[in-house]
Amino acid sequence: MHVSVRHLRRVAAAVLLLTGLAGATHAVLPRANAPVAAAPTDQAISEADLMQHIEVLASDAFEGRRAGTEGEQKTIAYIAKQFEALGAVPDGANGQWFQPVPLVERRPDKATGKFKFESGSISLSSDALIATTRDETLNMRKVPILFAGFGHQLDQVEVKDRLVLILSDKPSGGVAPLVMADVRNSLAKRGAIGVMQVAPIDATWQRIRELNRGPRTMLANDPALAASIILPREQVDQMAQRVGRSLDSLIEEAGRADFRPLLLPVSFNLHATSIIRAYDGYNVVGRIRGRGGNGVGNLAGAIVLSAHHDHLGICAPKSGRDRICNGAVDNASGVAMMIEVGRRLNTGAPPERDVILIATTAEELGLLGARYYAGSLLGIKTEVVAALNMDTVAVVPRGAKIGVIGRGLTPLDPIIDKIAHDMGREVDDRLVHNALLRRQDAWAFMQAGVPAVMVGGFFTDEARLKSFFDKPYHLPEDDLSQKIELGGAAQDADLMVRLARTLADPALFPGNHPSETRLPPL
Repeated sequence: MHVSVRHLRRVAAAVLLLTGLAGATHAVLPRANAPVAAAPTDQAISEADLMQHIEVLASDAFEGRRAGTEGEQKTIAYIAKQFEALGAVPDGANGQWFQPVPLVERRPDKATGKFKFESGSISLSSDALIATTRDETLNMRKVPILFAGFGHQLDQVEVKDRLVLILSDKPSGGVAPLVMADVRNSLAKRGAIGVMQVAPIDATWQRIRELNRGPRTMLANDPALAASIILPREQVDQMAQRVGRSLDSLIEEAGRADFRPLLLPVSFNLHATSIIRAYDGYNVVGRIRGRGGNGVGNLAGAIVLSAHHDHLGICAPKSGRDRICNGAVDNASGVAMMIEVGRRLNTGAPPERDVILIATTAEELGLLGARYYAGSLLGIKTEVVAALNMDTVAVVPRGAKIGVIGRGLTPLDPIIDKIAHDMGREVDDRLVHNALLRRQDAWAFMQAGVPAVMVGGFFTDEARLKSFFDKPYHLPEDDLSQKIELGGAAQDADLMVRLARTLADPALFPGNHPSETRLPPL
């Protein structure tokens, strides 16, 4: 599961809050007695079924499965072999198992800057700013600065040829903070020169530098800002005082209901260099053929089962005893579930619709593999009727309540609730779990207009979830040396088989597309 480093310790608390979900699909209320597939005869998925894959994918030999590494090559070869063994056919590029995902990595190198006023200036040394540039060298002069507060009103103002100053602190009043990757992408499309973030109040500048000295990776075909800059609070405060304000006053102003972004009487110069590397990550894509005449015509549509195969790779310094972030729970467990769910679906009577299995790359870098697949798959908005994502599923024992990340936003809730009830599972229908919506691959499918959710029990037990996020999440400790709780994952996997069979049957789920505005009304 992708959670930005800055949110690493906040996410567990965030799941307790109801967040705004701008840009998501239509909200719907569950209906009673939704049609579902008959009681399944599929063989139950065992903990041992899941563990056999986790032991391979989370082994040191796979070196943490980071996109663009030898570990990824081993990973995708293993997954393709499993897809073939369960009876899927290749559905990647040119009839192969693999879909190359063009990526570009930019690492900040050296930078100096200067605030320019009507009279005078403030110079910033390389120790007082972090700058990642689109090109290897950038010389930027006298670019106007637009103060955008927390960024929520940016759609109301012109940003072209401007440097947008954004606060990194959490907004007051329960407003959800923006995802900076989304902000940068939007600003680049609208012609902004760059973004300038104010360092958050809850971290030292030294820590901010440590967290942001590494590379930032994007899809190669995504628009990129000329510069993405982070500044210490003290430097922004000095700048603000020179124009008759202060950082505190800017923060207070940004929190007002009537706040609108404003141009400050100051411009910015920047000379910066970045180290740039282009490379490919790889999605693994297979297709289970249904009975509904799918394929080229694909009249019945298809469903997607997704799980990201990547993790953080060799993540600790050379001095560390254990340098590999193996990602046993995040997300070898989700890949294992997807493989075994696919195996059950292709055993016995095949589903009516095609089932697409996709193990995505670069999720940890910003859902990049899923975004690329959703954006490049010809006809996805008409072919794919629903998507089910599986991520970080091995956290809780059997008996956890069933929750939905994406609840209230798709037509899938009543089907999920009915299946859970028929299987003797209790449903947690709170919307608080949507705090994780943008942090997993289902969000990429939702952005493409596909009803997509993550279903299970791992995130409904908030105490266990918080314990996982505190440690070993995104650390070398998420490995095979720790006890991996697979009871809840095995139970959820059986539910996923039943849910997938229902969604793959046009008689039970017609699959009217959200973009056609045919979702049940509010």
